[in-house]
Amino acid sequence: MAKKDSSRTLYQLVIDNKYPYEQHNYETEDGYINKCVRISGTVAKKNVENGGPRKPVVVLQHGLNCSCTDWILNGDKSLGFILADNGFDVWMNNTRGNRYSRHHVYLDPDIDRKEFWDYSFEEMGKYDQPALINYVIQKTGVKSVTYIGHSQGTTQMFCALSENFDFFKEKINLFIALAPVVKVESCSSGLIKKIKDNQTLENLLIKNEIYEITPAKGNNSGQALFHKLLPEISNFGIKLLSDDDPRQVNQSCLEGYLSHYPSGTSLKTLLHFKQLMNKKQFEHYDYGAEENLKRYGQEEPPLIPLQNIQGFPIALLAGSDDHLANINDVRWLKEQLQQQDSLIYYQEYPFGHLAFLLPNTIKHFQDCIDLVKRYNPVYISGARKRQSSQNSGGLNDSQLAIFFQSTSSQQNPSSREGGDIEINTL
Repeated sequence: MAKKDSSRTLYQLVIDNKYPYEQHNYETEDGYINKCVRISGTVAKKNVENGGPRKPVVVLQHGLNCSCTDWILNGDKSLGFILADNGFDVWMNNTRGNRYSRHHVYLDPDIDRKEFWDYSFEEMGKYDQPALINYVIQKTGVKSVTYIGHSQGTTQMFCALSENFDFFKEKINLFIALAPVVKVESCSSGLIKKIKDNQTLENLLIKNEIYEITPAKGNNSGQALFHKLLPEISNFGIKLLSDDDPRQVNQSCLEGYLSHYPSGTSLKTLLHFKQLMNKKQFEHYDYGAEENLKRYGQEEPPLIPLQNIQGFPIALLAGSDDHLANINDVRWLKEQLQQQDSLIYYQEYPFGHLAFLLPNTIKHFQDCIDLVKRYNPVYISGARKRQSSQNSGGLNDSQLAIFFQSTSSQQNPSSREGGDIEINTL
């Protein structure tokens, strides 16, 4: 049984909860070295080495200013642990620039600041995601993975699919988007709105060459202590920022969460989100008319081509009380994907942005697991073998398809719409 966090490090969280883990470093095409943490256990590794059965692989991608600890900070109700307990091979990625991925082949984040931090979620989708998916497939031996993203973790994957669809359509068998952020026209966060309209702060940061936002090199113990002493004020901040009803967030795990958040990001990432809010559309980064002409061949940045995502299995899980991924913006995205035959599941839940990670109840996590079981070919193959051993004649492909379809509809009848590695074992 998983233990709840009390301001422990990432690796203490995993070890104390009795999960063997591996640390993997992979390199992107543009030279960033990112860290990915695997919590699968030694059994999956030995099976692959011995030519035995593989576990179905799930990749988890955190959101803005966060880290992979997002997936293991809610005790027994953490998605990372729940997936591992259900037999999945779990890979938790850290995007470029956060506390675990402040590395580059030749750039130093503290010396070469302007160059190192010159990226937004676009580059994460263009470079981080292809390198990550290729690396995980190489290490596990599977042909495709299931991808689950939260917040900006969905933004970068929508960028990736829009610009490199042929690559990803063969290597991702299902994309589950928790609190998806693409169009942010209806963002209702009072705090974000104030920051969006504050041009003075932006000018001050650029003038002083501050390209890294909320650098995180240690434990954020001050924030955790503040929440412990003054939880009402802390929850008021959550209400202003992300969740209309902070009571839907697991209060017993907030102290631990705040000891890991924020985990660092680039100024350019925040400016890109600000641009999306002001322009009310999902578009490439705006470098100004002159530079846009050089990069895009036009003075205004073009739209990111979501229409390229055709016939691809995407599940949208939205929060009705989400200030950041506002329900109206998610419904707009739902309509786009429906037109492109790329929406296989849609559900709205009665909570906000942070509650997707630190929930009091885990109905949406169970929905995720049901979806993975339905679409991950490694799991389906294993299900065929199990059915074959339990039934003299087994189930044929048509019967199995009906079985998975009926199982899903029963759960949600109205919702169908080459890097370095360090292995740590117990």
